[in-house]
Amino acid sequence: MGQSPSRIALVMAVAALAAASCSGSTQHPDGGGQPQPDGAGSDAGLPTGGFITGDVDGVTIRAEMQAVSYWWSGIQQGWIGAEAQNAEWQWSLILPNATGSLAACSGGYVVLQTPGSGAMAFGSFGADGACAAEVTAAAPDVGDVFEGTFTATLDQVGGATLKQVSNGVFRVPRIAGMP
Repeated sequence: MGQSPSRIALVMAVAALAAASCSGSTQHPDGGGQPQPDGAGSDAGLPTGGFITGDVDGVTIRAEMQAVSYWWSGIQQGWIGAEAQNAEWQWSLILPNATGSLAACSGGYVVLQTPGSGAMAFGSFGADGACAAEVTAAAPDVGDVFEGTFTATLDQVGGATLKQVSNGVFRVPRIAGMP
């Protein structure tokens, strides 16, 4: 199955971000084990019950469709991606796959975009963006649940709008590769 335009845009942005901010950093194995390979998957058979939610400028955006976490070759070892979408929005998070606080996101980020658009709408990695997260459960193995909380200031990509995210919560099962 081919990659969606929004996922391709996200991968390209992460690769550029990683090259700029992670070069020379020490690689850590993901959860102490071997990295899970990327896999071409389908939406059928994805685990259910996961979600990412947050209050964006006072409006709750809860996403429960395709709510999963996974490691993929575009991000540093020891980190994990999480995503979920609803009919209007898609959340994407890149965070360390280890419990603990992440002040200023320290290389991680939060993205909010429209699904399938191919364009990134808002991200914490912009000039005025910021985020913080607390991972309360890491997911070192496929089948584990990755969970925690986050806040963010999201900078509009190619624009001047800022969005404030509060009360962010994620709870997503880990799968073997990109859905």
